[in-house]
Formats: sequence, structure tokens, C-alpha cells
Amino acid sequence: MLSINRFTGELALPIGASIGPDTTRDAFASDPVFAEARNAGSPPPYVTLSFDAGELDHRPLLASVTFYEQTLLSISLTIDAYGPGATWDDYSLESEARSKLLHEALLTRLLGEPTHRDHRFAFGKSGAEEILTQPVTWEFAWGRAISSHDSKGGGTYITLAFGNRMNDARRAFDARR
Repeated sequence: MLSINRFTGELALPIGASIGPDTTRDAFASDPVFAEARNAGSPPPYVTLSFDAGELDHRPLLASVTFYEQTLLSISLTIDAYGPGATWDDYSLESEARSKLLHEALLTRLLGEPTHRDHRFAFGKSGAEEILTQPVTWEFAWGRAISSHDSKGGGTYITLAFGNRMNDARRAFDARR
């Protein structure tokens, strides 16, 4: 079962593990549940690790965590709505729009109604494009949850971003140099 704690931002995954804002890179790496996490190729001090997070409604749940040094910056999730054996030939804006709406329904079920729908980029668009160009955000004291589409990379994601810790992590890293 997947859950997001509205008060702390802690994410409980279907694979039986939890990741919270205080999870360090070392703690993540030492957890046997994440032993199969793969580096997505980001250069240090950034590290993005991707892993299978279990299943949600009989669909694979894919996840990645991004650290700056030891600091967890964000967690990204996507429900693989395409199914096994899918190729880029199966990709369409309509499929991605359905995935984004699936993500938003999940976040609404877990977190309540969104705080903000960004309509700025949807002007003049209709159908799937209108859905995909509107990030939807849930704001909390710990940070925010966002449902969005990456038009360059072709993916649709849920992102948990933990405040504005990037600047703090960068300053700490620079101070140690």
C-alpha cells in the first residue's frame, strides 16, 4: 500500500519501506530493500537512484530519489500505465494524460484536494495537451507534492519536493570545500 503522511511528508511504499525528508543517502543505500536501486547517471554531488517500488492496483510503481550529498531533495513516482512490453510506439499524449489524471486521483485520495492548478500554460490548448500542461500542486509545511508532465522527456510523474533544501545543501557542500 502507498501512503504519504500529510504532516511529515514520509512516503510508505508498497514494497514495505518508507522514505522521509530526513532519510540520508547513506541510510537509503544501507537499507536492503533498496539494494537494487540503480544510479540514473547524475553527476556528484547529485545522485539520483531509481528502483521498483512495488505495485499499485496491479500496475508497476517506479520510483527515484534525488540526493545532494546526503540531503534528500525529492522523490519521484510514476505508475506504469502502459503495461509490460510497451515501446515508444505505444506512447501518445492521450496515454500520458490518462497517466497524469491517474496520478492526480491517487494524490487526491491520499492528500485531499490540491492547493493549486497552474493554468498558465494551458491557454489555447484542449484535450490531452491541456491536461499535460497544467501542473497540480499540494502544499504542506514539509514541502509539496506535484503531478506534472515532462514534455521533453515524455514522462508523467508525482514529485515530492522537500522544501527549499537545495540551497541549504549547496551552501553546506561549498563550506566544506
